[in-house]
Amino acid sequence: MKQIYLPFLLVVLTVSCLDNVDMPDGILNKKKDPTVETNRVETVGEKTFRCEGIIEYTGEAEILGKGFCWSAYNELPTIEDDSTVLSTSATDVFEYTLTNMSGGNVYYIRAFAFNKFGYAYGKVIRLETPDVWEEMAPFPGQIRNYATTFMLEDFFFIACGRRSDNESPLGDTWTYDFSEDRWIAYSDYPGEKRVQAASFVIDNSAYLGMGFSPGAYYNNFYMTEDEQSWESAVVTSPMLAKAECVGFSLDSYGYIVGGRIIAANVYAEVWRYSPTSTPHWRQMNDFPTRIYSGIGFTWGDSAFVGFGIDRDGKTIKNIWKYDQGTDTWELFTTAPDKFGRAFAGSGVIIEDNAYFVDNQNIIWELNLSTREWREKTLLPDTFSKNEIYSQYLFAHGHSLYIGLNNTDLFYEYKPFWD
Repeated sequence: MKQIYLPFLLVVLTVSCLDNVDMPDGILNKKKDPTVETNRVETVGEKTFRCEGIIEYTGEAEILGKGFCWSAYNELPTIEDDSTVLSTSATDVFEYTLTNMSGGNVYYIRAFAFNKFGYAYGKVIRLETPDVWEEMAPFPGQIRNYATTFMLEDFFFIACGRRSDNESPLGDTWTYDFSEDRWIAYSDYPGEKRVQAASFVIDNSAYLGMGFSPGAYYNNFYMTEDEQSWESAVVTSPMLAKAECVGFSLDSYGYIVGGRIIAANVYAEVWRYSPTSTPHWRQMNDFPTRIYSGIGFTWGDSAFVGFGIDRDGKTIKNIWKYDQGTDTWELFTTAPDKFGRAFAGSGVIIEDNAYFVDNQNIIWELNLSTREWREKTLLPDTFSKNEIYSQYLFAHGHSLYIGLNNTDLFYEYKPFWD
């Protein structure tokens, strides 16, 4: 009798021990295909996910491949969807970085592995990407056009301009706090209310001047250096009083380029301002063409000016690069044929890219390293197209903020997720 029951007792004990061991199902059930798990999937940057998987059981044959599959439509993605197969290696843990993921989507991602008997999949991880567009707090001030804008420290400023309803000049100033999505009424501009003024920022001080009001043109400037108020002292200049000049900053200098007196003349002169030099103003070599309502920006140790309108009323499609050391300009790039008109306030820099919005409501990207142009996207349908005006554009972090010209709309746009 003992010879009959001892083997049975051994089997019972063996099974009982196995029941208490945490082992993959493939080992317990003697599966021929592998067992794999999706350890994690996380966002590590714009348009980028990092994925990690682990092979828990190889099955009854060697692993021939492993990887990840993903989809924005199929909640149970397979290798028939987007997928990548990684080379086999000794380690059971494997990783992969997914790039060029689009904003405003939900992605379903999981690991897989296979041997000669078949495929196995891990659990699905669901990840949402941020929307490309987000509507921000509307502008609470008087709706306007031909305003002047600048960034000072971590705040965006919009000042002066004219009412969109009756074309009366304005002198109020508003700031936008990016961290709180909040508009703040600033002190009024201390000079004459004006339209189509220009601005530049030197260190932590912003200067706004030039422009016109009905019956008068200006060549003076006023300065602000904090988030409280404008300075009352006027900064005079030897320039001809005019409007629609291009302003930009480079190192510790501010520059004013071109401009016009309506129905009189368009100019190509360039003036440089330094708050510490004597005299403060110095006339530089002329810009390559007469220009008004253009765009100026800096990148690294170079400045760029272009677009706007020439003396014949034709759209300028070129951008010139300025060498401060030699006081010379050279043609840098020409916009694509499809590019419409872009005016003052509608160009900014994020890393190596310049962004512009034209009067067709198209956002354009120019890589300043390669000089390659890319048509990005249209503004939201809530913006109406206008054959004259383009929207203002501001950069903060890796986002663009767009709007405010003839509208109270203000949007955040994430170009790296588009």
